[in-house]
Amino acid sequence: KIGEIIKIACKEQFPVNHPCYDYPGVDILVFTTPSKDLKKSHLKNAVVMSNGELKWTDPATWTAMIDRSPCGTGTCAVMTSLWAKGK
Repeated sequence: KIGEIIKIACKEQFPVNHPCYDYPGVDILVFTTPSKDLKKSHLKNAVVMSNGELKWTDPATWTAMIDRSPCGTGTCAVMTSLWAKGK
């Protein structure tokens, strides 16, 4: 629910217009948190994907799907963000 609301707010506040394609802007969101066992991994993640159109006036549409499998583009974005922070 929160991830879907964040995605829609991003689309509204920071619209993306691709020069060649009809691109709707932010369509996947990843939440990350440090892993409790750094021997196995550095981060845990959950990817939020839309499963319908969110309407601000209809709370029944404030839903999404969770996927624990990171996507390649999202993983690259997380790695870039961590590198920029010196981590």
